[in-house]
Amino acid sequence: MFDSLKKAFGSKGAKPEPGVNGPPVSAPVPVEPAGERLADKYPQVAKIGVNLSIRAPFEKIEPTVRGFSMGMDSMANFTFRCKNTECVDGGFDLTEEIDHMISEYETSKHGRRVCQGWDGKSNVGHQRCYYELNFIINIGYK
Repeated sequence: MFDSLKKAFGSKGAKPEPGVNGPPVSAPVPVEPAGERLADKYPQVAKIGVNLSIRAPFEKIEPTVRGFSMGMDSMANFTFRCKNTECVDGGFDLTEEIDHMISEYETSKHGRRVCQGWDGKSNVGHQRCYYELNFIINIGYK
């Protein structure tokens, strides 16, 4: 009985065998790119504030509202996932918008983006996701 428990749960101090009691033999290690910090990419910027509202098409559900402020140690990542759990290859990228604002020393901008992903639950042909992102970006310079 103890042998079967040891085999099922391993014994204390026992080294797991690859692919048996431990990780798979060739388990891929996820590697995220380190990215660039705001201070490195935009040295003239002190902070960036972003307010987002993501809404389903035809206002099926209440919008998700999210706001955040990014300091100089934050990563310069301005991509956001689509709120639609069935969306494939969608999302929103505000990187070009922020790059343009900084190149023109703009301090505030609002706008709208429409998700160009595909609705994965659609059984009839391909249907675009069309979730909508409304945004306000505020940038403070040094």
